[in-house]
Amino acid sequence: MPTPKKLDVVYFVKEGPNEELRYSLRSVEKNLTHRSVWIYGGKPDWANPDHFVRIPQNLNNGTKWDRVRSMMRQVCLNEEITDDFILFNDDFYVMQPTEEI
Repeated sequence: MPTPKKLDVVYFVKEGPNEELRYSLRSVEKNLTHRSVWIYGGKPDWANPDHFVRIPQNLNNGTKWDRVRSMMRQVCLNEEITDDFILFNDDFYVMQPTEEI
């Protein structure tokens, strides 16, 4: 059986305190076989992802969805991120050991 491919985990995160993100990151670290963690958007001071790309929260008076589209475009164009990746929100949790998605 081939070894499962390790994928990157990508989060879109808003600015400010974010306890949900803390618990989500812990669950990924503990339970998900992955290559690296990327955070796009904002990042709490305590967070220490493998990679961070700051995205301004206000895109010329655009909506939240304009920001999400902008971040997704940047992720898809980022050649450092695995072609297949796992997109997480801060309220997604990995509840049991998982080697492959």
